Amino acid sequence: MKRLATLLLLLVIVVRCLGQTYHGKISNADGKALEGATVMLLNDKGNPAGFSRSLTNGEFSISPQRGKSAQAIQFSKMGFGTKKIPLEEFKNGATYILENKTFELKEVKVTPDKAFQRGDTTTYLVSAYMQKQDRSIADVLKKIPGIEVRQDGQISVDGKAINKFYIEGMDLLGGKYSLASENIDVQKVSRVQVLHNHQPVRVLRDVNFSEQAALNIVLKDDARNVWQGVVEASGGHTLQGDGSWIRDGRSLAMFFARKMQSISMLKTNNNGKDISREVSDLANENTEFDDGAQLFNISLTDPLLDQQRYTFNNTNLLATNWLFKPNKDTDLRFQADALFDKTNQNMSRSTTFIDAVPDGITITEEQSAFSKRNEWKGELLYKLNSDKAFVSNSFRGYVDFNYSRGLSILNEKEVQQNVEPRKRYIDDNLRVIKKLPNNHSISFTTRLHYGYLPGKLLLQDGNSERLGIHNLLWNASSYFRHKLAGIYLTWRIGAEYNDQRQNIDNPMTKATDQYQRFDVWLAPSVSYKSQSFSIMATGRTSLVNRRLHGMKRWQTVFQPTLMMEYKLNGYVSTNLNYVNAWSPFALSQSSDLPLYTDYMSLTQGVGALMNSRNQMVMHSWRYSNPVRGLTGSVDFTYNHTIGIPLYNSSYANGFYVRKASGEESDADNYIINGRISRALGWGRLSIALSGSINWYDYDLMLSDIRTPIKQRHSTIGLELSWHPLPWLSAEEKSGVNFNRQSSSSSAIENISLRYFRHQLNIFLMPGKWQIECMNEYYHSNDNTISNNYFCDIKASYRTKTYEVGVTCTNIFGTTDYERHIVNSFTRAFTMNILRPRSVLCFFSFSI
Repeated sequence: MKRLATLLLLLVIVVRCLGQTYHGKISNADGKALEGATVMLLNDKGNPAGFSRSLTNGEFSISPQRGKSAQAIQFSKMGFGTKKIPLEEFKNGATYILENKTFELKEVKVTPDKAFQRGDTTTYLVSAYMQKQDRSIADVLKKIPGIEVRQDGQISVDGKAINKFYIEGMDLLGGKYSLASENIDVQKVSRVQVLHNHQPVRVLRDVNFSEQAALNIVLKDDARNVWQGVVEASGGHTLQGDGSWIRDGRSLAMFFARKMQSISMLKTNNNGKDISREVSDLANENTEFDDGAQLFNISLTDPLLDQQRYTFNNTNLLATNWLFKPNKDTDLRFQADALFDKTNQNMSRSTTFIDAVPDGITITEEQSAFSKRNEWKGELLYKLNSDKAFVSNSFRGYVDFNYSRGLSILNEKEVQQNVEPRKRYIDDNLRVIKKLPNNHSISFTTRLHYGYLPGKLLLQDGNSERLGIHNLLWNASSYFRHKLAGIYLTWRIGAEYNDQRQNIDNPMTKATDQYQRFDVWLAPSVSYKSQSFSIMATGRTSLVNRRLHGMKRWQTVFQPTLMMEYKLNGYVSTNLNYVNAWSPFALSQSSDLPLYTDYMSLTQGVGALMNSRNQMVMHSWRYSNPVRGLTGSVDFTYNHTIGIPLYNSSYANGFYVRKASGEESDADNYIINGRISRALGWGRLSIALSGSINWYDYDLMLSDIRTPIKQRHSTIGLELSWHPLPWLSAEEKSGVNFNRQSSSSSAIENISLRYFRHQLNIFLMPGKWQIECMNEYYHSNDNTISNNYFCDIKASYRTKTYEVGVTCTNIFGTTDYERHIVNSFTRAFTMNILRPRSVLCFFSFSI
């Protein structure tokens, strides 16, 4: 409490140092709060001495600019009359009313800007960034400055992942927004809005600030209130090896209206394209916890290639999403999807375990694996989101029937592989927030989760392992928030119970281990927000009780956090965050029962109630000028971790064994990320340059000796899109990856690798014809591996309602890809078998 009082005192001093503050509320004649009203301080000559805008609830706060004095305060808003008041007549905390006023406008000709900003919302006209070859809205988002679309579909703004993806202001998909971004026809979209610092919970706006942005897709009039759909079918054959038939198809139905929205889709392919990511939770809306999963489907090492180059799949995906709005504040949402996937993989691998005694161990593997995924997910959500209350209840369920089969030549010995990593869970999450008079609010949250992970594993020596993991999680919390002298004070209290149990039956043991954790906590916080400055500080104190097979431990834990944001002007902002996190080891790390995690790996944990602690500092700068089409961001992160258990490793009787040594170490991680992008009017040229540097210093146990390791990873990337002529367009993307691992120990050889990737796509589009030439080139400083070049050709005839064409992939028939990989305690040389040359005819029809 002394720390909290000191922090509160410092916060008040900072606020007072900003100068005399004038605050109040603005409303119309009916008493309704006015958002976005302009508030100005004027000096004795009538010139501006300070500027602000009213918040969602009509409240405002304004101070004179440094070195300027004010004599009057003025309120104005479009559609209302202007009000000017001498400061001697102004009363802090009072409500000021603006009268409605009509204006007669002269007829003018307007040429819209391709981007404009109002408050925290930046609007981009899709027509200004769209190029002729673009099909989905994701294709255009990649060309907008400040927006980045990752290969897995996740969208970020100014370097931070978005927290919402709205369609016409409605949250149809939650975190599964790739389903919309990859499938909504760009011709149906009018504008893209970026909602900066977006707080999705309306009752928390102006109280809990967010560093994340949201996207809102604004459709054209002819895409609203009408069912629309797409049917696409492709068929072809491979042209190398034994030959096989390939397909790619989708059936899509969509409806967007004010009271209801829906997207339902059936997709199928066996051409290597990953469609499972379209139903992944990219926004992490449903916070997951450590479920203790130890077994996974056989997954061979992925090369640094587009997944469509090396994946031999047979995938079917069914997804349906429905959102109903009985009124403007209420959502009823249903989501369900089913994935059926069969994937074959082939590769050769030579792996060196640098921490295995004596002097590292190298094994060779020739692997052929078949993996099957049969996964079902569903969610039912009720949400009330108004200015006075927020109620959300989400019920989710998941079940799968996954398994893998494989054959491996392990050090010249033929070994069968078989694993069944099953998972089931149900989860219910309730959250209630009620706004009270006088800027007070109260909240209650609770969550109940039960998961069961049964598994089977065949070992390389012919024995097997059975595993059953049970998880029960319950938590509940409540808070009361009130406002004092312009500062919000929040008092949170909560409790959490976690029970994990695992049953293990393998050649080493047949036993049951149980881990329990119960904690109660108090987390007071203070927050302040003005037009340009935001700060929130929290200090969470927990009383924790943990139990592990007879052991018991009580701990008192303090975890402070700090978040600050300052907007220097309308273009530049900076953030500073500090997090001190205490992380108790779950059962997967705490248990000392020997557990096989794959057919040749054995792990034995610490056998004690341990924990780690992280101290993280994050600092970022943002520049965004949508009118000029220029954005930039740079992020600095430092993470210091203490309490990392060290493992002794060995290789014996065909098994790589890792056992906790009883010693702990620290690790330091430094990360710098940066990105700058610019959109130019000439030829709709857009350019983005990005880079990152990652320093990671950690320890490994080598022959019972703690050995420091330094890992360095850097990337540089360039993206360019150019549409100089109506019939010509080009997209270029290049990147280089630097990897270096070094140690002062003579037992570890220092290694440095550089990998380069270049991608150039050229589009020739005379009339309704479209010819695409897609080129990829990969090379490295490693002379022991080969360079790779890929070329695909696609020709099509395209109208607004249908498209027909032919695609030829991997024209030059590249059949394998070699690569060296450096990880924390392994080094590997891999060779992946690639998809053969193929030809595919396709037809697409949209309604």
